[in-house]
Amino acid sequence: MQANKKRNIASVIAVALTSVMFTTVFTVGSSMLHTAAQYGAGMAAGAQGITAVVAILAMIFGSGYLIIHNIFRISVTRDTQFYGRLKTLGATQSQIKHLVLAQALKVCIIVIPAGLVVGYGIGAVLIPIVLVSLGSGAILPVDPVIFLGSALFSLITVMLSCAKPAKTAGKISPISAMKYIDSDVNPKYK
Repeated sequence: MQANKKRNIASVIAVALTSVMFTTVFTVGSSMLHTAAQYGAGMAAGAQGITAVVAILAMIFGSGYLIIHNIFRISVTRDTQFYGRLKTLGATQSQIKHLVLAQALKVCIIVIPAGLVVGYGIGAVLIPIVLVSLGSGAILPVDPVIFLGSALFSLITVMLSCAKPAKTAGKISPISAMKYIDSDVNPKYK
């Protein structure tokens, strides 16, 4: 039970960081576009800003995917006996897959809104720093597209990250689950 709490905390932190990073990048990118439009910056500056934002979003997606995927893969591996018991009781592969995805969705529903708020705050702090270094004033946009885009990107990242561990959980056979021995078992209590 204690290990499960630690894994849940790790998944919450990973989803929160992913959400915060997406929101920060969307906030700074939107601010850069608004500032370029207001000050009449050339199309080349806007294109460079968009290219930079897309590259950063790709890196965040990749790193978020890998972190969240590994956390859920470890969770599924540790809960092999639980999923084997569910299979023994008659759960189908699809039901177990949906169970893992529902767990990920619960984490998203709770954590992504908090990540949006924190990410927007970090973006608001970074905007003056980034735009002053570019030689222009800072505009902090309050645009719902920032929040919708960040939430959507975060949700897609989490769901794609959990797809393979969920499929793995669904394929666990009751026989292999019975033979599985968790490495956390203390040898003196065997």
